[in-house]
Amino acid sequence: MNRRLGRLVFVLAVLAIVTPASAAELLIYDSTFDFDESEHGFHYFQPPPNGPSDWLSPDDYYNGSWELRFEILSQATSRTSNLQVCIWVDGGNETCAPHTPLDGPGDVATVSTSPSSWWTMSGPVDFAHPELWDRLGMPLWNDEPCVVSDWATEFCWDDRFDYFPMQIRLTVVAVSVGSTFSGWETYLGGTPTVAITEPADGAHFAPGSTIHVEATAAAAYAAIAQVDFLQGATPIGSATVAPYAVDWANVPEGTFTLIARATDTLDGTANAQVTVTVGEGGSGTGGGSSGGGGTGGSTPPTASKADNGSDCSCRTAGHRSTWPTALLWLAPWVVVLRPRRPSPVPQR
Repeated sequence: MNRRLGRLVFVLAVLAIVTPASAAELLIYDSTFDFDESEHGFHYFQPPPNGPSDWLSPDDYYNGSWELRFEILSQATSRTSNLQVCIWVDGGNETCAPHTPLDGPGDVATVSTSPSSWWTMSGPVDFAHPELWDRLGMPLWNDEPCVVSDWATEFCWDDRFDYFPMQIRLTVVAVSVGSTFSGWETYLGGTPTVAITEPADGAHFAPGSTIHVEATAAAAYAAIAQVDFLQGATPIGSATVAPYAVDWANVPEGTFTLIARATDTLDGTANAQVTVTVGEGGSGTGGGSSGGGGTGGSTPPTASKADNGSDCSCRTAGHRSTWPTALLWLAPWVVVLRPRRPSPVPQR
């Protein structure tokens, strides 16, 4: 009995070693936004709608890593700022990642940090109950550091002119215990994809046609919110569900650039375009030119009546003259009526 129990314990121990812990990676936030005085120094956002109901089990995001990426696209000056990510809970608890310094427009910084090591106030944030979280956000600190906000007298609101208006891209990815971060290229190249499937690039149509424009769109780490269709800069319609399509009616003659612009739920965008011609030179789905069965560039046939001696207008559809035939008929008479010239006198 003891031997069997020992074997069971041994098997369970082996399984515990070889069975990997649950591992996952979750995009929490990825957005490019304008940051100005109206937000009072704090840019807020909500947990992702597809997030887990428990951030500790089965995937432990509290003791895992949070990958943060800050990119300043524009700023009023080049003064150094300090950015961070925080979580606030109803009741006063909050926790914040370390400050990340950035040196003005064009600067990018990434940091890998674990929420288990973050600064806290009034007690830790409960990761097992994210429904208690009030919001997440990014505070702006100056280079002292001091929060650039007007919500407390000790803050440094007078420094706002060195920063606002700003444009920032913030990306936050949570990686659970037992998982390895896939890398920033996964997300920096994670903008939507879009392709126009109808009409084909270079298609021709008859004037007054209704052109059906259809596109496919996808987003790897978000959902497609909308696909807008434009003719140049002029909107012609939009669609929010697949198949993404619109009908452009009564199209006039001309050459047009049709654009499909996909926007995902993280405000990422992507464009695709094709060029179509309506009217002159149209063929295929738009109809061909008159004559020759729509062949467009083929040589027109010659008139057949002139070949059998029947009456004709002496010109074919290709504007070919019958004057060479008339000259051949007159040739014998020209020879008969030609005056005889004297033989040349030999020179001595």
